Amino acid sequence: MRMNEEFIKKMVRRAAHSAVGASTARNIGAAGAVKAARAYLEGLDLNDFIQENLDAFTKKLDDHTEKLMNSLPHGANSWGFSRKFLNIYLRNILYNYYLRPHFKFEKIEKFLEIPLDRYSAKGLINDDKNENNLPKWKGIKNLDSLPHSKFQEVALIVAKRKNTERVHLDLIYWRKKEDE
Repeated sequence: MRMNEEFIKKMVRRAAHSAVGASTARNIGAAGAVKAARAYLEGLDLNDFIQENLDAFTKKLDDHTEKLMNSLPHGANSWGFSRKFLNIYLRNILYNYYLRPHFKFEKIEKFLEIPLDRYSAKGLINDDKNENNLPKWKGIKNLDSLPHSKFQEVALIVAKRKNTERVHLDLIYWRKKEDE
């Protein structure tokens, strides 16, 4: 299929909207937060994330997490929600048949983080078996960069054991109990 810029914009918009939906934004706690988060994601220059190494990628992700958090209405400006929205959005781009090659996301698949929520946190805690002393999960709204980075470090270890990338662990952990 031939893709023009209008088609790409529509697909990017869809990826942003599905990243910040009813389940991902549950309990965010402020009117207008979903709309603001979607608008921020739609406006991102995705080429910003194409980096040569994990440290450079993480720095860009940290910068955008802060910017997204600051764009949300008072009461909804949670670091944890902002990072979760970004990670789901970037994963949506990676998983999209048309957007992945358009934005060259195959170059950064190995850098993408697992979107954290109660399911992925529980899965990492179970798979870690207390080897790395993961912090207690206190919910996405209360998550900040320090415990988040610890979960992501463990996700790298677990993903290597499972012969995958950490972004894909979400597929393994998402609502696992309901699927069994």
